[in-house]
Parts: sequence; C-alpha cells; structure tokens
Amino acid sequence: MKKIANITWITYPNFGTFLQAYALQQYIVSQGYEDAILDDSTIIEKHVSWKHRIKKLLLELDLSYRRFANNQKKSKALYERFKLEHLVIDKDIENLQKLDAHYDCFVCGSDQIWFPFFLADPKSSFFYADFTKQKKIAYAPSIGISNMPNEYRNRFKSLIKDFSFLSAREPQGQQIMEELSGKSVVNVADPTLLLDKTRWEMLLPKQEGVKDKYILGYFLTSNPIYIEAARKYAHSHGYKFKMFYTDKTYYNEADEVITAGPIEFLEAIHNAEYLFTDSFHGSIFASIFNVQFITFKRFKKSVTSENSRVENLLKIMKIEERLLSEGEVSLINGLEKIDFEKVWKNLTPFIKESKEYLNNALK
Repeated sequence: MKKIANITWITYPNFGTFLQAYALQQYIVSQGYEDAILDDSTIIEKHVSWKHRIKKLLLELDLSYRRFANNQKKSKALYERFKLEHLVIDKDIENLQKLDAHYDCFVCGSDQIWFPFFLADPKSSFFYADFTKQKKIAYAPSIGISNMPNEYRNRFKSLIKDFSFLSAREPQGQQIMEELSGKSVVNVADPTLLLDKTRWEMLLPKQEGVKDKYILGYFLTSNPIYIEAARKYAHSHGYKFKMFYTDKTYYNEADEVITAGPIEFLEAIHNAEYLFTDSFHGSIFASIFNVQFITFKRFKKSVTSENSRVENLLKIMKIEERLLSEGEVSLINGLEKIDFEKVWKNLTPFIKESKEYLNNALK
C-alpha cells in the first residue's frame, strides 16, 4: 500500500486549520492509501521575549485575563484530545532526509502554509517539502494574498519548481503559481469540502434533550460593528447570542461564551439557527450543515488583503450577497434565506473536479 505524508499546520490551535488537516487525511485514507501528517511542532517554535513574559505576569492580575487564560487552557486540552483521537501524526521527523525511505509521496496543503511573508523564516521551506526527492503534490495551499511580493518571488519560484502536481485554493494563488512555475495549476476546493455532511456529523456527540436555540458568532477579529450587528439580530429575533471564547473581550459581548476545540466548534455551528462570522472555515461549515449565515469582510481592501478566500468561496456558491462590509450591516434583515439546494448544485462540480485532481496526482 502506498504511503502518503501530509505537510500542513497542526500545531497552531485554530478550528479550521485542524479540521482541514483531518479532512485531507481522511479523504486520502478513503482512497486506499496509508497517510500520516508530519509533525510541524519543531518547525513552528514560539519565541517568547522577556517583555512578553512581564506583560503576561501583569495581565494575570486582571480577572478578565485570568478567566480567558483558564478558558484557553481548556480549549488547548480539547485540541490535544482531537489530535490524539482523530489525527495520525508522524513525530519522528528529526532527520527529514530519512523520510524518503518511509513515504512514497508528499502532499503539501491546505491552509495558508504558502503565505509568502512566512518565507522570511528559513524553516518555512519545510512546508514545501524541500527535503525530499519523492513525488510532491500541492493540494489547495493558500498564498492568501492577490500579489506575490517582489522580495519573495525567486524564493517561492525555486521552492515550487519540482512539484509534480500544483494546485491552489484560490484563483489568485493559481495565477501566481502558473506565472512563476510555467506549469498548469488547478484551482481546487478546501479539504473540508472533500467530506460530506454525513461524514462530518459522525464526529458530533449524540444530541440529547431539547435543542437550545441560539445565534452563533465566530469572529477571528474583534470588530465591534460586526459583533453588535450579530447580537442585535439575535435579540430582535428572540434568540440567545453565543460566541466562541476566542478573545477575552467576548465574555462581555455574548449571552454565553463557548469553550471549544474542533469537535465543539462543529457542534456549535451544526446546532445554531444562524452563524455570523468573518471566517472562511466558519462559512464552509455553515454551508455543510445547511445553517444560514452572514460572512463579514475581515480585512480592509488592499493587495495584501486576505478577503479573497471568502470572496471566491461565495462566488462559487453564487451567494456573494452574503459577504458584507462594515457599511453594509444594515442589509442583514433584507437578505433572502440561502437556498442550500442551489448552493450544493453549484459546489458539487467543483468538489468533483478537486477529487479527480487529487486522485490522479496520488496514483
């Protein structure tokens, strides 16, 4: 049986990051391969300065910070449990060159592992599998921005030149890769879309008792305009407003905060009446579970803006009107409900093509 190694992020605790890693691994295994994710913990090292340590000690005197820090510890434990129970990870990567003897193929992606500004760190070349002579496949890595900065063009070009198969999560990344590599690059779906609703629901705990009705907020950036719009919508419709406790200020913004790892994240979206988010993966999972949602523009418009991923996603779904800026929050109540039957009619061919690309590349 052919052995595949995946190279992606699994150290930084982020819901979408962990779930895309899980999805890609599960899909590859479902196609009859052995698969392991290479442990990136030694690549992603946290450098904590003495100034940061002093600041942290002072913050610990603050009740709201202590409460948030306690939540973060619980959340981290949930991520670690998910890793242990749901991901196959190869931690023996001290000698990267020796990995060629263990694996037949290396798959790099998804998420923003190819964000060009990371190239300032020499260790980032790990995410391009620069150490191997085996076949290399890119599956949906995201460059994250619409233009490649000049200072990283040559470095990026040299790192992608020996890939047998290249793909990107967004058309902007696809164009950049084609220009720099001179090769054909395929635009493919985020790995989370490779698994269907039934497959994701298998991860959820069994629902017991009466379902609590609530509106959910998932914000990667604390934007008071967006949070207020979500809370106002919830209360005007008679619902409780819940938020993931990913920022210490959220404790006072929501009726209830949720301590979560990847499973709890899925469960909260699955059971929500409506999701308000600025997250790409939040938008994907609301779609997978057929939950009504609004996606807010997280970034100001610029060449380094990372809005492109959600813009492209909603464009494929043909629901671009669900993406709102700060000046457009008044439009929320006037929006028609999402017709998920149409959404999936639009998404299905894209997912099918993405699976075909990966299946062909893995052969």
